[in-house]
Amino acid sequence: MKLLLIEDERELAATIREFLQHEGYIVEWASNFPAAAEKTALYEYDCLIVDINLPGGGNRSASC
Repeated sequence: MKLLLIEDERELAATIREFLQHEGYIVEWASNFPAAAEKTALYEYDCLIVDINLPGGGNRSASC
């Protein structure tokens, strides 16, 4: 399963990615809303994991 983690806190994102990769997931990371928008336009993901307080993201949300 291919996941996109959208999280602006680098250390938290690294911890989450490490855990999910250990569980067998393919995890890509975007640190901000523009990067996430670009990745979702270019690639397909099975699930987006979104920081709901992401700066610059407005009231948008995504789910599996």
